[in-house]
Amino acid sequence: MDKNMNTSEFVERFNETKKKDEQNRKRQGHGNPAKKLASKDQLKQ
Repeated sequence: MDKNMNTSEFVERFNETKKKDEQNRKRQGHGNPAKKLASKDQLKQ
């Protein structure tokens, strides 16, 4: 972490990371395999 970062910058970066993580979890179907996007292997069948 940058030593010069203030609290609001830290919180902003933290929230961005959290949002990206949630989007990745949805995209990868964590907790709900039915919502997982099809891979190329599954599309070939």
